[in-house]
Amino acid sequence: MKQTITLILLSLTFLFSCGKKDPNNQNNNNQNANSVTDVDGNIYPTVTIGSQIWMAKNLAVAHYRNGDPIPNITDQTIWENTLLGAWCNYDNNSAYGDIYGKLYNWYAINDPRNVAPTGWHVATRTDYQTLVTHLGGILGQDDSVAGGKMKEAGLLHWEAPNTGATNSSGFTSLPAGWLDINGFYAIFEGTIWWAVDPITQNFVSKFAYSNGAGHAGAMPLMPLPNVGCSIRCVKD
Repeated sequence: MKQTITLILLSLTFLFSCGKKDPNNQNNNNQNANSVTDVDGNIYPTVTIGSQIWMAKNLAVAHYRNGDPIPNITDQTIWENTLLGAWCNYDNNSAYGDIYGKLYNWYAINDPRNVAPTGWHVATRTDYQTLVTHLGGILGQDDSVAGGKMKEAGLLHWEAPNTGATNSSGFTSLPAGWLDINGFYAIFEGTIWWAVDPITQNFVSKFAYSNGAGHAGAMPLMPLPNVGCSIRCVKD
C-alpha cells in the first residue's frame, strides 16, 4: 500500500512542478442557469465549458441524494479500514472545508445512493478527457495549457509559483490537498479529484485527476479506495 501511495506522490511531484435532510424538499435541488444546490443546501456556482456544464467548486455535501448521512470519519485508523462511504475536511478543520470542499473516499462515490445533486453526476474519466481536450491539451501528454486554464490565478489560495494559472475556463481549481495512509497532504499545493470510469457493465473503476502549484497539468492517477480526494460534478 505504501508503494502505491509513493507512486501517487511521485506523480504529484511532477505536477507540483495533484441529522438527515428531507429529500423531497424542492429547495434541496434548486438550480438555475448559474448555480446548483445540493441536498444540504450548499450552493455551487456553475460554468459552461464547451459542451459541458461543471460545478465551479468542489463538492461539500454530507448526505447522499436520498438524505442518508455520509459518515464523517476523523480518526485516521478508522478511515484507512472502512469499507463504507466517508468524508472529512482537510486536517478535520471545517474552515478548510468551507473553502475547498470535503474530501471523500472511493466508497462514497461508488454508493448507489449517489453523492451528486439530482440532474448531476460525479465527473467521469471521459468528462475530464473532454474538458482537457476542449481546453487545448492531450490528457497525460500535453496537458499544461489545459491545466493552467483550470486553475485559479494568483496566490490567494495557491502557493507560489502557481505555474501557468489563468482560470480562463472558469473551472476555478483550488489546492484542496488530500488524505492518504500517511495523513493529510498538500493543502495550498495541489488537489486530486475522483473520477468514475464505467469500463465494464457491473463495475465502476476508480480514477483521479490532479492539478499542482508548480505545474499546470491535469494528469490522471490511480489512487487507492481509502485516499481522500475532492469531487467535481458535471450536469447530466
